[in-house]
Amino acid sequence: MAEMVGKYFLLNGKVLVTAKGDVSFKGSSIYEVMKVLRGKPLFLKDHLNRFKISLEMAGFKDLPDMETIKKQVWELIDINDIPGVNVRIVISPNEDGYDLMMYLLKTAAPPELSRDLGVLARTYKGRRKDPNIKSTAESYKDLLEKQEYQGVFELLFVDEKNEILEGSKTNVFFVKKDGIYTAPAGSVLPGITRKQIFSICMEESINITEKYISVKELEEVEAVFLTGTSIGVLSVSKIDDMNFDLNDKTVSMLAEKYEERVSRDIESAEMPK
Repeated sequence: MAEMVGKYFLLNGKVLVTAKGDVSFKGSSIYEVMKVLRGKPLFLKDHLNRFKISLEMAGFKDLPDMETIKKQVWELIDINDIPGVNVRIVISPNEDGYDLMMYLLKTAAPPELSRDLGVLARTYKGRRKDPNIKSTAESYKDLLEKQEYQGVFELLFVDEKNEILEGSKTNVFFVKKDGIYTAPAGSVLPGITRKQIFSICMEESINITEKYISVKELEEVEAVFLTGTSIGVLSVSKIDDMNFDLNDKTVSMLAEKYEERVSRDIESAEMPK
């Protein structure tokens, strides 16, 4: 379930007036979400590439042209003209093939206070059925809203070996003395922000390794941070009963470098003709 914002949405390329209330989709629907800043979609090319791969992996045929979708994303942003939103693209199967729906929703970015104090996370036994595909069938929003998770920003999936995979809506990174660790790409969602962090680490000669960190190994971890479309780079203050450094210099540098990339991407983004 997701709540539309803005006056208009697009359905199969047609502009329609948004109805009040939530919208739901069939279990096999595939989606993509991107952030809008200063009236421009952030890292649009990367998001559309991931969307295309998800659709192919899910078995969709006769895929929509990504250049057409790109133009529609810009159109949706332009006709609504409201700040603080994300664009959500959803493809749902129907008898004739699929429906392509595009609408705005509020960004899930945490308040500025959370950036200073960090956020709380809890481990959760489980994993996505197919972590490389963004499907509306796997949403953990309702779970996070349960009373037992009040105040918790993110659930971190833990597998049968007690190894930490990813968050319900984020990728997770662990900072140790010898470098940064995160779960291998094949077992987690290939996040767009995650991709930027790897690139920054290469530029800055920071050792980053795709390796599972177990719950027990958290005792050796100095700092933890999450990445995602809405949140960018966000420090974690606590996982279960363990506290982590919120003033880690490496995390602060990565957050700063990431914001620089965001600014460059938005400045260079232009509406297609």
